Amino acid sequence: ELWSVPYALGVNRRQETATGVVLGVASEKPHPQTLEVACLRAENQLIILFSHACHPYIMGGDSLYVSGDFPSLACFELEQQEGTIGFFLNGCAGNIAPQCAFKGIEKAREEGKRLAIAVHEALKQAGGDDSASIAVARALVHLPYLPLPSEAEIDSIVKKEERVVRPEEKRNREIQKKIAVALAGWGSLMKDVVRGSYPLVPVQCEIQVLRIGRLSLLGISGEPFYEIGEKLRTESRSPAIWPLGYTNAYCGYIPTQEEYPRGGYEVDDSWKYVGVWKVDETCERRVLESGKAVLSKLSLDPSRS
Repeated sequence: ELWSVPYALGVNRRQETATGVVLGVASEKPHPQTLEVACLRAENQLIILFSHACHPYIMGGDSLYVSGDFPSLACFELEQQEGTIGFFLNGCAGNIAPQCAFKGIEKAREEGKRLAIAVHEALKQAGGDDSASIAVARALVHLPYLPLPSEAEIDSIVKKEERVVRPEEKRNREIQKKIAVALAGWGSLMKDVVRGSYPLVPVQCEIQVLRIGRLSLLGISGEPFYEIGEKLRTESRSPAIWPLGYTNAYCGYIPTQEEYPRGGYEVDDSWKYVGVWKVDETCERRVLESGKAVLSKLSLDPSRS
């Protein structure tokens, strides 16, 4: 059983400013506006799958709670009903943040409850599909690096202003210290790469499709931009696709080619914390081509059902 209902939580965070793109709010840019819900029914058990693209950091980086943020709190609400298991599947949220980011545990609880209510409302809709066929397919996509920088260019990169922190955190001395230590470590490691004394491991992005009845769960490792998932959803002939990020393994951010000239955290800074060097602007095309090929193969080969 599948439903799609209006829902607002995630918003595009790549805000344009006079000095470039920063982590902020860009509600005019593409962002998710629906909640996808599916349920699998077994004897004495209801398994609920629900998906929306959004970084789960309502609680904020200073929180010391062990928590899955708003998704886990939504699952907690859903599982108050005996025999129910909730699974939140994050969408392609590389450039999507919660509208109420960094608001603490109470706000995360509030949003978790609101999300659970939206799921319950979706479940009230009529409809169903007795088909329970399962099929799976996968592919590995190589994401090539940009040309390596010189040692002088590495020193210049280390000195550039970071976009990883919010404007209100820029004067925090403790945060400044942490960033300085992280950048110094990256610079030293990157010089070892350039000198040939440290290996630069190839970046492999796994594309995996799990089809359950009419639903195709399209998993992309790493953090693909929202627009990439939507292109795969709209351009495919498959009837119901949920593009998902953060699946199987982590290979860093996957921006759209259009966003490379604009720079910003995801394009210019993130790899210093989650990798070593950045992939080039062909990564979107490579992921799209592979995703379409895997979806097409799965839908056109009935022997895999």
